[in-house]
Amino acid sequence: VVSVGLAYSHSERAPSQEELFSNNNLANIDDCVIHFATGSCEIGDVTLDEESSDNLELSFYLDLMEMEANVTFFVNKFDDYIYQSNIGVEVDEFPVRSYLNSDADFYGIEADLLYSLSNNWSLRIFGDKVKGTLEDDTYVPRMPPLRLGSELNYNLSSLNASISVLKASDQDNPGIGEIATDGYTRWNAEINYSFDNLFDGELMLFSKLRNITN
Repeated sequence: VVSVGLAYSHSERAPSQEELFSNNNLANIDDCVIHFATGSCEIGDVTLDEESSDNLELSFYLDLMEMEANVTFFVNKFDDYIYQSNIGVEVDEFPVRSYLNSDADFYGIEADLLYSLSNNWSLRIFGDKVKGTLEDDTYVPRMPPLRLGSELNYNLSSLNASISVLKASDQDNPGIGEIATDGYTRWNAEINYSFDNLFDGELMLFSKLRNITN
């Protein structure tokens, strides 16, 4: 079975409270309140315009014997895209980023393939890549790099186990004022066992390992 899909959508959103009012009207930049989740001083702008985008997706789906595959290409065209720009200043060694508007274009691909090796074993291969540029042809800050991964699964009745690996490439185009990052490889593993109809309920025992090789 092969199928092709084409989808168009239009979306709009108003700036969030954080994008409008974070550290707004500071008398002194050194008084900035650090957002520790993002590791930066965020400066809002009450004059930000509403963000809107036109989105196009082209998808291909293949179901052939033991294999299922899905590949999607997408294009997002933004008017007044809201993003954080590094202004080149630091507060207590944290970067200062200001919320700005800019038109922006995003192009990307997502792929996912699942292959049944046997009744109990299956292999999944997946990956994604996105490129974002602003209206001045600079890169959208802090975009994820190319990522490729695979996952081996085992299923037998109440037992499920898997091991996966994700390889991320170097990010050499992190955006103006941002730092290029090295690629990495992350290994995960987990095992789950379910006890059904136990005291009129269900019990699951599990063990999960994340980022095994650090």
